[in-house]
Amino acid sequence: TAAIVIATGSDVTRLPGIETYDADFRQHHTSTFASSGGAYADYEPAYHYGYTLGTEERYRGRDWSALESDARRDWETRQVGTWDRYKDAIRYGWDKVRTRS
Repeated sequence: TAAIVIATGSDVTRLPGIETYDADFRQHHTSTFASSGGAYADYEPAYHYGYTLGTEERYRGRDWSALESDARRDWETRQVGTWDRYKDAIRYGWDKVRTRS
């Protein structure tokens, strides 16, 4: 399977259309994660990864339960031991893209 790019900072420009979702991602972060002390910058790569999953042709038409194990495996290759912390942000990014597609 092809590797999925996790974009941060200036790499965001490599994800065409992601700027459309920035306000949604920030709002979700504020309402979901900010009270636990996690800065948006810590969660931004997870939202971007979810966005990437949602725009990947190979995942089109699949539901979360069908792709979660692949997504986790891929995420954990670069962000070892962090899936449980970021999976809700990843899924939110994925859901957001799918509902606007």
